[in-house]
Formats: sequence, structure tokens, C-alpha cells
Amino acid sequence: MIGAYDFYQRHKDWVKSSTIINIDNPGIGDVCLVTSEGVVLRHSTEPGFARAASQAAKDVGVPVRQYRLLPTDATPAMRRGWKAVSVMAFTDKGIGNYHWYNDTADCVKAENLERAVDLVSRIVGNSFV
Repeated sequence: MIGAYDFYQRHKDWVKSSTIINIDNPGIGDVCLVTSEGVVLRHSTEPGFARAASQAAKDVGVPVRQYRLLPTDATPAMRRGWKAVSVMAFTDKGIGNYHWYNDTADCVKAENLERAVDLVSRIVGNSFV
């Protein structure tokens, strides 16, 4: 997130008019679209983009949810109200294999990556309609 914050700060003139899709930990669990993030304060994506991205998620059968734990690379953009979402996967215990010793390629479900690709493709298509 610190690198994303620095990147957004350095390039805010063109990034603020861009669409930011953060793909973070989609390998295990259920793929979801995250339109708001924040541990204490909740930050959300730009409302029009939230509707388009949520419709894309509905179209491909992916749930939309809030994320209330660690910040992601999308959090600083959401804090500014920019067009930013995260595509993440969650298990019944929260985030699965998140930068832990068991975060290895053999623990990644290929179908999760395919769902993430389907979702991102649909979001990109919907945001330009």
C-alpha cells in the first residue's frame, strides 16, 4: 500500500481519471469484488464506478463485499474517491494464504484466477459503456 500511495501521489493528475483494479490474493477461497475498504474509516470507490463494477460482478456471479482488515493497494485511491476496486478471495476464516508460508503456487486454484480474469474483463467492458 505504501508503494501504491507513493505512485498515486506522484501521478495523481492522470491516475485520478483512470480505472484502478487491484487484484489481491485471488488464489484460494471465494472470489469477491470489494468496493469499499478500511479498518476504522470506510473508503469507497466512486459511486458510478461502484454501480458498473457491481453489475459486472453480478453478471459473472461474483459477490460484492466490503473489506475491513488490512489496507490494500486500492485503499489510498478509494480514500480519494477515485474509480478503484479490489478483486480478492476469502475463506470462511478471512483471507487465505495471504503472504504467509503457505502462499505458494501449488495452493492457488486455477478456477479462481479464471473467475478473476472474467470479472476484470467484465468490469473493464462495463466501465466504458
